[in-house]
Amino acid sequence: TDNCKIAYSDVTNGNLMMADCDDATCSTKTLTTVDSTSINTGQYTSIYCLSSADCKISYYDNTNGNLMMADCDNSDCTVGVSGFDLGSSSLPFDEIYAGNYYGKSTTISSFDLAENYTVDDPTIEAGDIIALTPAEQPNPPPEGEFLVYKSTRAYQSDVVGIVSTEPGIILAKWEDKGDPAKRPIALAGRVPVKVSTENGPIAVGDPITSSSIPGIGMKATQPGRIIGYALQSYDSSNFTEIQKIDVFISLEFYIPGSNIDQNNTDTTTDSEIQITQENSPINAFVSAVLTSLRDAVLRVKTLVAEFIQTKTLRVEQTEYIDRATGEIYCTFIENGEFKKMLGICGELQEHESITTQEQDESSQESADEPQEQPAQNPEGDSTKNTDGESAAEEESDGAPVSGTDEPGDSQTSGESPVDDSSFPTADGQGGTNNEDTTI
Repeated sequence: TDNCKIAYSDVTNGNLMMADCDDATCSTKTLTTVDSTSINTGQYTSIYCLSSADCKISYYDNTNGNLMMADCDNSDCTVGVSGFDLGSSSLPFDEIYAGNYYGKSTTISSFDLAENYTVDDPTIEAGDIIALTPAEQPNPPPEGEFLVYKSTRAYQSDVVGIVSTEPGIILAKWEDKGDPAKRPIALAGRVPVKVSTENGPIAVGDPITSSSIPGIGMKATQPGRIIGYALQSYDSSNFTEIQKIDVFISLEFYIPGSNIDQNNTDTTTDSEIQITQENSPINAFVSAVLTSLRDAVLRVKTLVAEFIQTKTLRVEQTEYIDRATGEIYCTFIENGEFKKMLGICGELQEHESITTQEQDESSQESADEPQEQPAQNPEGDSTKNTDGESAAEEESDGAPVSGTDEPGDSQTSGESPVDDSSFPTADGQGGTNNEDTTI
């Protein structure tokens, strides 16, 4: 008679209220605002108390149109809870369907996130590594979908995940449940994976990639695509023996020795990588990249290196720096002969192209100009003057200035000097006049 509880609506403020009466007439009471989360709530109240410190209030939230309940944990309802457990760990709900779910936190007992994909191979099962390309021409997928397949080769570049054993969350359509053509492909978390020792025993922390056995993983020891890192070790002398181990999923391109220490002293710029330590992480990274490009064609504009070792080097031209002057010379082979020109090769090619064009134009102009012909005398001797006199003058005594009457000496007064190497000597053989002749 002296311990009554009253639930009511505060119309002025739009709140749900509760009065905890201390006497029979409720002249002394404790008033508590139970819910003030919306503008107009607390209408159509109903209250039921199991004890003086355990009351339940149902009411209507007029603003949001929701039926509400407050669970009071003390006598004046200043302490309450926001809801109740739905099921328990020993007796969970089997299935819950909802349009939307809102929650502050969620705990799921399984350990991976998966997405449903369609397969046409019924042998694909939990633990298999899955890729996008098949070993042979596949059947066409159902309309609006695409198929996935077991991996078929080592370091396969298009692996997308592992068939999950017991996914915690599945991204799928509701109607996918029970579809025999669907497989939950684990995308994140940890999951059991089928592995072998094809590439050696597996230790905790080893990167795992696809192997030559369809759907089976192995330890990765070279650059390539991996599915994650081993959480368990495995060893067997028979590499065809298959075992499942837990793997932490991390789909990435793996490069051995590329884990870069945040405190390393390597320096980099936007345009180049400078290796300042012989065994630095960046050195290992670059080495791994070059290893992965062993059978590839690499095209770069400029390569700066202190030492290059190769079996075959094919070049069109090379540049050398003169140690004494510092000048640059361009060398190349032309018509089977080495050529050397002062200057940078690229600039020389441009200059050479312009010079060749100018020479061609000059040659064309020369060909178009008329050629000047020497004057001829009536006897056809171009070396005589027009008055018939000899081109060479004699001294007052009438003797020639120089010359000989020796056989084979064809140089005579009144004639132009000529190369007599092709003229016959007295013995009929070619000869050379080694004497100086003055005309």
